[in-house]
Parts: sequence; C-alpha cells; structure tokens
Amino acid sequence: MYTLLLFQLLLAVFGIYAALKYVDMAKLYVPLTCLTAMFFVGKLEARLTRKEEGEESAETEGDGSEKKPDEFDTVKYILWGKNELMLVDAVHAVLKDLGLQVTKTPKYSTIDRIVKIPGSHMTFGMQVIGSDLEVKGDNSKFNQALQFEREKENDEKTVIIANAHHNISLSEREKLEDFSKEALMRMEPTRVVGLNTFTLYKVWTLCKYKGKDVKDILKLLFNHPGGLFRIEEYNMHL
Repeated sequence: MYTLLLFQLLLAVFGIYAALKYVDMAKLYVPLTCLTAMFFVGKLEARLTRKEEGEESAETEGDGSEKKPDEFDTVKYILWGKNELMLVDAVHAVLKDLGLQVTKTPKYSTIDRIVKIPGSHMTFGMQVIGSDLEVKGDNSKFNQALQFEREKENDEKTVIIANAHHNISLSEREKLEDFSKEALMRMEPTRVVGLNTFTLYKVWTLCKYKGKDVKDILKLLFNHPGGLFRIEEYNMHL
C-alpha cells in the first residue's frame, strides 16, 4: 500500500518537473500522462484498501463464530474441571448465561458467589467445591459454607455445588454420592442444600434447550428443606 502512495508521489514530482523543464508539446503531454497514471494508481489503491477491510471484517466475524464452542468448553469444565479456582469461574459463567446476577464475594469470604434472580427476592450464597472423591464433613470449604449459613445477615439460601468424582464417566458418576453421609447429616438440619455440577449442567440444558424457566427451578432450590437436591425428584429429566 505504501509503495503505491510513493509511486503516486513520484509521478506528481515528475509531472511538475516536466511542466517546468520540458518544451513544446512534451510540456503538456508528460504532465497529463503523469496525472492519468496517478488517477489509475489511486483507483487501484482504493480497491486494495476495500479488499483488506473485507478480509479484516471476515476475520472478526470468524472470531465471533468461535465464541459458541467456548460456551460449551465452559459448560464442559463444570463437569470435568480439576482446578477449583477455574471451576468457580466456570460455574459463575454458567449461572450468568442463565440470566442470573452473579457477584464475586470479597477476598477471604466464607462463600464464593452471591447469586440473585432478577425481579425476585430469592438470593443464594453459593460455595463451589472440586473433589476427586465425595465431599466430606471435614472439607474446609464445606465448613466455610456452614459458617456462612450461621453468620449471614440476609435471607440467602446457602447452596454447595460439588464437582466430585470428576475423573470418571457421567454414567458411573450418577451411581455415586457427591456428599458423604456425615456431610448430608450436617447440611439437613441447617437447611443448606447440596447439588453436583452434573445437576447444574442438567438445569442449564433444560433452560437453554428444553424451554424450562430458570426461576421455576431455582424456586424449588430456594424452598428445598436441606440436603441433596436432584431435579429428577421434580419429574424433570433431560
């Protein structure tokens, strides 16, 4: 592109030189030829510029089309993710994708996220736990969630989301407990609710592709008496 601009400049300089130095008809023809050449070079430059802009636009659209797989990568991470910090962020993204208001809590807070349903009084304090095995009653983040339940100043529903057994298949995972009996016994009297990330995935799928209203499902979660939450108990299946 810069080469064409430089060529136009040289043509202009040569045309001016010819007008000043040449005699007779050359004094007219040479500058006229230079102007004509500058015109066609300018047209070529404009065409090349439009082509480059079109290519850049296509690249931008391509980037946009690649956002969809990223969405599924995030959802996949809540099922298979091993890094707990990244798991919290993935759960955050999935909840936001469902249209919920998700807020990070201050550093060293006893809970990971505060989740609100727009247009509703229902608010949740959500703790996310990643584990190779079932979540036991002595898990530090589990204990922090129970501490949040005791110390909360508002009427949040405390929910523990566990990605336990993340290294085995989903079909096998369905047969296993995500929370130990001891953990469930500590949750039930306090009305703290636990669910696994596979259940969260099912909620996301039901709302995104099966026409379910996330508010209706979260109302069931908010009114749950405590312990394990499964959507199958409410006759909802993928």
